[in-house]
Amino acid sequence: MISTSLPRGLSLHRVCAWVFALLAILELPVRAQFGEYEVKAAFLANFTQFVKWPAKAFADEGAPFAIGVLGNDPFSGALEKYVRGQTVSGRKIVIKRGRRAEDLRMCQVVFICKSERGRIAEIVGGLQGASILIVGETEQFTSQGGMIGFKMEGNKVQFEINSGPAQRVGLELSSRLLKLSRSG
Repeated sequence: MISTSLPRGLSLHRVCAWVFALLAILELPVRAQFGEYEVKAAFLANFTQFVKWPAKAFADEGAPFAIGVLGNDPFSGALEKYVRGQTVSGRKIVIKRGRRAEDLRMCQVVFICKSERGRIAEIVGGLQGASILIVGETEQFTSQGGMIGFKMEGNKVQFEINSGPAQRVGLELSSRLLKLSRSG
């Protein structure tokens, strides 16, 4: 966990950006000290710093920034660990869980778990039109309308991006994020 007293001129946002870049550049291997879902949780938490959401993505100015987990949650608390104390544009990050797309339509990020692999098209369709970054981990996720798809290559967590659907719902993906992805 990062201390709240950072050296002068160094913001939490900058530290997160460097950690995220380092993870992606080194293609962080999944080892005993970092399980697959700890790495994916770190990526999810850091994606929030590289995407800009339109104002319409939030119920009001005081609404928190919500990351939704759809399906059988594989994170075992890792996601809460990585977002603890973080904000996105001054909004506190909260984690929500659901079984249906409708349960998570007010989230800004939705992670679709492997348990939902047979329903990807239905779920993406249920989230269509909302300014939600849709992230998943099943094969061919981005070709099924998902925006960011995690892939395991050997023992490394990587991701690919399909920016078309993100742009259509008003999400602005940072060029730095696009450079770190694998082509989809």
